[in-house]
Amino acid sequence: MFLNFFRDIGIVTSIVLCVILVILFICLIKALILCNKDIKILPKNDVDKNVRFSYGKKLEELVRIATTSNETAEQYHEFREKLKKEYPLIHQNFDKERIDGNAVFTYKRKIEGAPNILYATHIDSKIILEEPYMTQKHLYGSGTYDAKALLFVILEAIENVLREDKVLNNNLTIVMTKDDEDSREGEDKIIDKFLREGKFFDLIIEEGSGIMDPISSGLRSHYAFIGIGVTGEVTFRFKTSKAAKGEARLQNFIFEISSSQVFKAKIDKQTRMTIKAIARDMTFSNRIIYSNSLVFRGLIKRFLDNDQVELSRVLKTQARVGEVLENDTDYYVDVVFELANHDNVAEVLCAIDKYMLKYSVEYEMIASKEGTRITSTKTKAYKTVTKVIKDNFDDIYIAPWIITSISENREYDRVSDNVIRFSPLYYSHNAKINRKTNNEYVSLNSLAKGVSFFEKLTREYSKR
Repeated sequence: MFLNFFRDIGIVTSIVLCVILVILFICLIKALILCNKDIKILPKNDVDKNVRFSYGKKLEELVRIATTSNETAEQYHEFREKLKKEYPLIHQNFDKERIDGNAVFTYKRKIEGAPNILYATHIDSKIILEEPYMTQKHLYGSGTYDAKALLFVILEAIENVLREDKVLNNNLTIVMTKDDEDSREGEDKIIDKFLREGKFFDLIIEEGSGIMDPISSGLRSHYAFIGIGVTGEVTFRFKTSKAAKGEARLQNFIFEISSSQVFKAKIDKQTRMTIKAIARDMTFSNRIIYSNSLVFRGLIKRFLDNDQVELSRVLKTQARVGEVLENDTDYYVDVVFELANHDNVAEVLCAIDKYMLKYSVEYEMIASKEGTRITSTKTKAYKTVTKVIKDNFDDIYIAPWIITSISENREYDRVSDNVIRFSPLYYSHNAKINRKTNNEYVSLNSLAKGVSFFEKLTREYSKR
């Protein structure tokens, strides 16, 4: 009897071991097959230097006109007049409507059966710190990184298409807002206008994602991350009485809710697509794990807590803590929770409830933004953008991306099922660091490639 028992145990163990070996073998084969053949690095100077210099000078003139969020109407008027001078064909072929100083350009020729597309960006910056200046490779100045550069490449591209083709083959709308760094009410009013008019778009391109430098992404190659959705976020104000070492209690509370163990990581369908795409660019040992996310789900979640690709932000809710302030009776702090796809406001409160009780902390919800719809990677919109990226940037890989840690409004999916949050401008690791120290700059080569991208996209997304 005992011999039969141990024999049966041996058979079961052998079967389990065989199954494990088969799974590991399949994982190894998959890691061998799912591999980028080459390391792709974008060339820094593959555009004619005269073209780069010309674009740099034109953008420099726009950047010199101060358009901060609290600027006077006079400065914005000067900026709009400059646009009229530089882009006469756009102003001839588009109707322009102002909504609280924001501008909506609508192509005059309504083409039946042609797609409705929208390009959206903003022109305001937080502060103006220095006069812009240009080197052989870069343009420096406030607003070059996060404002006027994207608007510039859009307008240049459309002006070029009108100059060369005389007409557009789609119903294009361009939105230019001036309160992105402030109230953001302009965008809401513009979207309400579209809804009243029954205007729905086949494709919307707005800011939010872009081309990642290999150094900052933790990968070997340049990747174009196509933003197909934005996670939600909620802002809470936490406060506690000054009595009984209130400041120390609040600091301890902040430390605990910022811990990586407070919120659970989860790999959903959209995240799995991104993991599969970027796994191709990893070393063989990492590919074995990341290209088999169903098998190594738990291991991947642990690895991503410290991963440079910042994919952990999509897997797990993150806390962005503000400055601790005080009034006569309390210490308080605002904390923004960037929600993972699988979390909501109620789940955040459940996760931190025990810490609020532990440190006698109260809360007040300051703001809440829901996550957006996720644009399908199977749509014509996504496939067209992917094709144009491949045509425009030879040395690049592409992956869908769920965006976190951005403060843009998440309202455009009210007027489109296909909102792509992507900028063709690419920035080095140093540029991203310098932006945080208010030393913005943009690559002149990148400007030229950005213009080319919007030219190709505008021509590609047309009536068939």
